[in-house]
This record gives sequence, structure tokens and C-alpha cells, in this order.
Amino acid sequence: MLEVEINSDKTDGKLLLIAAASGKRSTVKLCLNSRKFDINARDHFGLSPLLLAAQSLYDDSDILQLLLDMDTVEIGARDYEHKRTALLWAADAGSVKKFTTLLQTGKFDINERDVNGMTPFILAVQQYRSDIVEFLLNAEGVDLYTRDHKHKRTALMWAAYAGQAKVFLTLLRAGKFDINETDAHGLTPFLIAAKKGKADIVRILLDTDGVDLYRRDSKYGRTAMMWAASVMNPAPFFLLLHSGKFDLKEKGLDGLDSTEIAIKRKNSVHVSLLKMDQDQINNWYTITCNNIMRPVTD
Repeated sequence: MLEVEINSDKTDGKLLLIAAASGKRSTVKLCLNSRKFDINARDHFGLSPLLLAAQSLYDDSDILQLLLDMDTVEIGARDYEHKRTALLWAADAGSVKKFTTLLQTGKFDINERDVNGMTPFILAVQQYRSDIVEFLLNAEGVDLYTRDHKHKRTALMWAAYAGQAKVFLTLLRAGKFDINETDAHGLTPFLIAAKKGKADIVRILLDTDGVDLYRRDSKYGRTAMMWAASVMNPAPFFLLLHSGKFDLKEKGLDGLDSTEIAIKRKNSVHVSLLKMDQDQINNWYTITCNNIMRPVTD
């Protein structure tokens, strides 16, 4: 009965791949013991059982260990599209157990990159994997300041882009990053947060010492206020407006100021905010902070 199931045509010879991806430890063990499955088989994405087990959201490091214990496993395998190893996929998935299980083999570079230049540290930040982020902040040999290939962003910049307050605060409080560092487009973490509509990050940075609030990006020459005027989410624009620290008449390289940008983008809420006086803005800010905006905590 067991022999028939293992060799069933219904699995198309991919039972080990399916079991590794779905966290079926007993089935993985059964397949490995049978010696009838290719331990380095690939699915159409180029994912092997090891890569699928690392990528899976099932927090089961035992499956990884079963695969790692096989002499013929290709530990350094990478998928076709992203060119990620098991270590990179484990960082993306967020399991510290899996990540440390792989790291302890001594076969992985803690700063290895995928096709886009993403390291385990950057991927963990990008995917809000706070446990992995905290582990890597304190791990020996981690390059905290490495940048991806395309946008040339550090982990701090990617944290601003992702907009997850807990991860961003973890990096900020580590005190190891330049808060005004710029990417390939001249964007700082503050500009990135404003451009992407990440209100929590904007709020954090407005209250952080040393942030250059008036920096402009290199391509469009826009300030944070101008970028906030261009995005649909009105919260960052409202926060900047309430701060009273920005000149609404400043123009970017396209000759447009914040008001003109909001009108061009048909952001009606932004335009309505611009019609309020400072007392109205302050009152609305109090109501909004108490009833809508989440408190920024760790």
C-alpha cells in the first residue's frame, strides 16, 4: 500500500517537492528513506525540496534538517527567477529556526545575494521579519550597510519603503545607520516614506533628531512635502502640513509646488486640507491621532 502511494502517477514524481513545501515531515522522511526520489528535483520555478522547505511558512526546521542530512543534497541550489539559496528564502520567510539551522551548516555566506543584490538582512527587513532582523543585527560578520543592485538602498531605506514601524524602529534604535543616506535616486529614508505614503515612518522621522527634512531627490528635485502631495494616502501630507515646517510654495524641477502637484494628481483630500487654517488642522490632527492613526510603538 505504501509502495503504491510513493510511486503514484498522481504526484507526477513530485511527492517530495509537495511534502517539503507543505510541511509534511513524515512524508518527507518516507520519501527520503525510500531512496526513490531525486532529492535535488526542481519544480517549474527551479525550487528544490530544500528551497521549498526554506521558503515554506510552516515553521518546521526538522524538514530542513532531514534534507541537510542527506549526503547528495545540493545545499547551494538557487531558484531560476530570483537566484536565491535556501538561506535567502529562509530570511524572506522569517523563520529564525530555519535560518539558524541553515547557517550552522557553515555552507552559506551570511551576506550572499540574490539576482537583485538582496542579502538575507535586506530581505528580512523588506518582508517585516523582525525576529530575523534582530538576530542579524547582532550576528557576527553581517554587512549592515550593503545595498541592492538596482536602487542602491540599504536596509534602513528598505525599511522606510516597506513602512513597517516595528522593523524601522529596531534599525533606527540600533544607532548604526546614517539617517540621511541616499539611494540611486537621491532619496533619503524620509523622502522614500513620503513618496510611498508610509505615514508611520514619516511620523517617526519628523520626531527624530538629525533628519534633513528639506532634502530633495536628484531626479525630480522634490521635497518630502511635494512627494506627499503626489500620493493617494493623505496621512503623510497631513502630518507634514500639521508640522508647519514646510514651504508649500517651493517648486520641484517640473515647476510645480505641493498644491499644484495635489491638484494635478486629483488628490481631493489633500486639496481640502490646504484650505484649512492652522487651528482647523490642529483640531483635525488631534481627532485623527486619537481615533484613526495607530500609535507608533515597538
